[in-house]
Amino acid sequence: MTEKKQRPQTPWQHIKKQLHILRSRRRNLLWNDAQLPQRRRFQQMTRTFITPIIVVASVATIYLGMQATVIQVNQLRTPAPNSVPATLQEDQNASPSLVAGTKIGTPMLQSNDSVRSQPITHIAIPIIKLDSPVVEVNWDRTTDANGQSILVWQVAQYAVGHHFTSANPGQPNNIVLSGHVAGYGKVFRNLDQLHPNDQIILTSGTDQFTYIVQQQILVDEQHASPSEQIANLSYIDNTPSEMLTLITCWPPIGVNRFSQRLIIRALPQPGKH
Repeated sequence: MTEKKQRPQTPWQHIKKQLHILRSRRRNLLWNDAQLPQRRRFQQMTRTFITPIIVVASVATIYLGMQATVIQVNQLRTPAPNSVPATLQEDQNASPSLVAGTKIGTPMLQSNDSVRSQPITHIAIPIIKLDSPVVEVNWDRTTDANGQSILVWQVAQYAVGHHFTSANPGQPNNIVLSGHVAGYGKVFRNLDQLHPNDQIILTSGTDQFTYIVQQQILVDEQHASPSEQIANLSYIDNTPSEMLTLITCWPPIGVNRFSQRLIIRALPQPGKH
């Protein structure tokens, strides 16, 4: 078979081909020119916003990581608190919270305590119709107005708080319970009505422990001298034998609201433990 010879292009066909090539190039140039401002705007936004955000986030991550490391190191280097000076302080809702510093001794269970019992779950004081659950409370570390590190007791809401450093029923040490006198259930609002020989019943596990009120104590706190505040601390300190201590702010109303501390001390009822 003979190959078919291509006919030579006419001048008009050649011109049409060149025009087509020129139009294609022009379309490509116009498309690139149209996309150029968008790319420039994106690049400008990246330089203005995205890059600084990435830099700040990276610096913040590094800083927080360093801070967390410092905190962990300080916690490892700081010994566990073995002392608690106690005062009571109002919060923003006019409810008391137990404040603890790190200068004076606190009721702290010793490792050689031979008597073991279950945590307290309930308290009943029939004479004042108190019937409330008991929950364990811890402390929070904070800083006072003088920049001194202090420990602030958590105060249970709608319950009586059992200081986690103090004893359980049946153990030969001080059992410290605190509660609100105003707000959050007011569990200790009638504590002033207790008198010697009144009964306080604590539930621990499946057992009940009965305590007999020995005395009601009212001490100044808000305007107390440093020596008086130190003397007040003895009420929540260790005791040589089993004792129950209830503490709250007093009075609940008036111009001297929460300026004093109402303390009830009770001993185990003989033959009940």
